[in-house]
Parts: sequence; C-alpha cells; structure tokens
Amino acid sequence: MRKSNKKPFFRFVKSIVRLFKKKPLIINKENILEEPCIYISNHAASYGPTNYELYFPTNFRMMGAYQMCGTLKERWSYLYKVYFHQKRKVPKWLACIIATLITPFMIMFYKGMQIIPIYPDARFRRTIDDAINSLEKGVSVLIFPEDSSDGYHDEIKMFLVVFGLSQKNIKKGMEKI
Repeated sequence: MRKSNKKPFFRFVKSIVRLFKKKPLIINKENILEEPCIYISNHAASYGPTNYELYFPTNFRMMGAYQMCGTLKERWSYLYKVYFHQKRKVPKWLACIIATLITPFMIMFYKGMQIIPIYPDARFRRTIDDAINSLEKGVSVLIFPEDSSDGYHDEIKMFLVVFGLSQKNIKKGMEKI
C-alpha cells in the first residue's frame, strides 16, 4: 500500500468506508509506475474518484470541481444542479434533499482528499501551479479529462478542451523540474 500524505482523521474515515466498498480490480498493463506522474482516468460513472481515493496504490492528488472548494452555497448549488440532477440524472426533488444533507460535509472530504480545484477562468493558472507544486513534491496528479456535461459514462466520449491546455502548460512546467 502507498504511504499516504493524508491527515489521520481522513485516513480513519477511509478505513471505515473501505468496509462497505468493494475493492475494484486495478490493472497496470505496462508495469511501470515512475513517480511522480500524471494519471489520466475516467470517472467510471462517477465511482472512479471514490475508488481511486480508497484503493489506488500510490500517493496522488486528484483534480476536481472548483465549486466544491467554495462556499456552502456554491457547494450546494453544484451538488444539486450539476452533480445530482444534470450528471447523475436524479429527479430535482431528490437531488435537493441529498444535496442539502451532504453539502455541509463535502468540504471536509474535499480538503481531506487534497483536491486540486479546476478553475475555468484566469484562476486556471492556480490549478496548473498546484499540479506542478504537487509533482515537485513527489506527489502524482490524477486528472479526469472527460466532458461529463451530459452525465458520466463508462467510456470517455469527449475530452474537455481545457485538458489539452492543461497538458501543454503542465509539460511547460515540468521542464522546470
């Protein structure tokens, strides 16, 4: 198992969740894990991030929605409108209830996972800087580059345009390392 850079309380919570979440099969076809590196993955119908956080055998930080690192109102709005209703196709009334119940706790999970927020505006530079800083510290970065605006899919249907930009900027940043 990997040496974790996560705080003790978060590691404890993860150990409890592992009791209820089946371990997925992780296949490394090339048998090469030169760290630090950038991992590219699919959300796998939105279960990917949880599975990676619980079971991926390396130290990493994943990139995630910047709204989930914002205020309580921003987190609730993102969970209700985007995550549950738009992407997961949950009915509005149920999405409202679920978002209201879990929003106060989500910031703890995002901080515990040490998420790198992906900003769509001028703050995107901060996203790149956070990723490069992690790589310089020997911590890999996990990116979910698919366009999930119409929901999560088992297979990637389209990449976000911003992924190509981040790939170019990270490569430039890596030349400094």
